[in-house]
Amino acid sequence: MLSPPKSIPFKSPTSRSRSRTPTVPESENSTSGSDSEGSPETAPGYSSRSRSSVVSGSPRQSSTSEIHRRTPRTPGPQAPRDRFDTSKTSTRNSGKQFQHNYLCWGCVVILGIFLVIWGALNSDAMDVSFGETQEPELNEKKMMFEALENLGKNIDDIRARFREQYPSIWRDLEAGIAEVIRNPRRPTIFLLFSSEDNPMFCLAKMIGNASKTALRSEEDLLLSPEDLGNDYGMALEKLKGKIQRQKVVIVEHLLDIHPEAMKAFHNLCDRENPLVKEAIYILTMKIDGYTNEKLIEFVEKQLTLKLQGKIDEEKLQALITRMTDGAIIHVQPEPGVKSCPLRY
Repeated sequence: MLSPPKSIPFKSPTSRSRSRTPTVPESENSTSGSDSEGSPETAPGYSSRSRSSVVSGSPRQSSTSEIHRRTPRTPGPQAPRDRFDTSKTSTRNSGKQFQHNYLCWGCVVILGIFLVIWGALNSDAMDVSFGETQEPELNEKKMMFEALENLGKNIDDIRARFREQYPSIWRDLEAGIAEVIRNPRRPTIFLLFSSEDNPMFCLAKMIGNASKTALRSEEDLLLSPEDLGNDYGMALEKLKGKIQRQKVVIVEHLLDIHPEAMKAFHNLCDRENPLVKEAIYILTMKIDGYTNEKLIEFVEKQLTLKLQGKIDEEKLQALITRMTDGAIIHVQPEPGVKSCPLRY
């Protein structure tokens, strides 16, 4: 015979929950007993979120972790907000730095472009100015080269007409004229003497014609004793402008010029400090009695005999030295020259 089932006593929810409450050790109860008596948590029917969580079987946290969870976080020196503010400030500063660098580079680029343009303009200006300064120099050199080349041809033409002259005179004539072409700061003096007027005057005229062509002069200046008068001061004042324009001077009958007027050649024939720098003087002197002595000694003797006692001795020697400071040419007779190709 079956025994009746045992009756299971009915437990209220409250009793079930209490039965699941873990047993607290006696030591813990004894420790907290004095504090829990009279606290609302121990009163009948008190229910709290923390206790219900314990009653529902949640694992109990340690007291240290509860303190750590409940303790409010104290912001440190590197709090997240500070880090955010620092990052924001850093971003703002980096943006300003980028703008500053951009402006600097922009200024550098603009300055570089300006310097390039300025250099190009100055280079063009320098090229133009250099070309302008160089062009006259090149023209002068070209003209000088052409003048020297034409001079050689003209001297050869004269040489072909005057076949009886000493061969050395052509070299002396060309060298004297070329010196003025290359260095138009010192005059050249030629002194021609002969016992006859012809062909001496004709040769002097042809040398003058070659000289004026070389110096780009329109006409040579022909002076007679009458043109110089008897006062060297008046002669210098009268002749200076003409010599500067015409550059080539042919003097007839040097020994027939008045001694006072002849003093003018002291200034005209001075090669160191001349009255007119770019000039060629062709002096002619008709004299007999030449023998085979040195040309300069013979000419100096003739001039001394003419001027001695009429000019102071100190001034006389200086005057003679300057008039003979060049090529001295003894012109030989030319039977083949019946008439001069140039009028004189």
